[in-house]
Amino acid sequence: MSRLPDTTTPKPTRRPAGPAMVLASAALLAAGLFAAMVTGRDDFTPGEEIQAPGIEDIAAGTGDASFPRRDSSRFEGGTEVVRVYLRVEDLPPGRLTAAVERSGRASAVSRLFGERVRADGGGEERLSVSEGGVSGVVAFEVRAEGALPAGEYTVEVRSGGAGGAMLARKYFLVGDRQA
Repeated sequence: MSRLPDTTTPKPTRRPAGPAMVLASAALLAAGLFAAMVTGRDDFTPGEEIQAPGIEDIAAGTGDASFPRRDSSRFEGGTEVVRVYLRVEDLPPGRLTAAVERSGRASAVSRLFGERVRADGGGEERLSVSEGGVSGVVAFEVRAEGALPAGEYTVEVRSGGAGGAMLARKYFLVGDRQA
């Protein structure tokens, strides 16, 4: 015997979600997004990493000096250029490149079009070559179209281009920690 559904009695009607339910869902979503933004990246610590023999020191500053007297890890908002200096001694000869990465909050427009932050330089004017290798100071400039956007920056120096060995990293902050 087959059992067919009873179509003679009306089905209960579903009520669409009311405005209170929609408002509560939106508030919960907004609270979650806010919590994710605030707690997003508290593990960032300004500092440095040196991973190659021949790299004596890495420092950052805003002045145009041969090597800064004082290493800085925090810069005011509105800073236009941060120079990252690498002091080398008996480093094997080769091309050095730097890449910069920025993290932090940004407006929707800047996320869509991107903020162009770059590392320029790596000139060899302050280097000397000896039997042991290359010695001296290499400087890279971290800059943007205008002032550097506030955020957490990592500058990574490599030998031989993007695919080369990582030599050193410098971590620093520009502007407010909340940026």
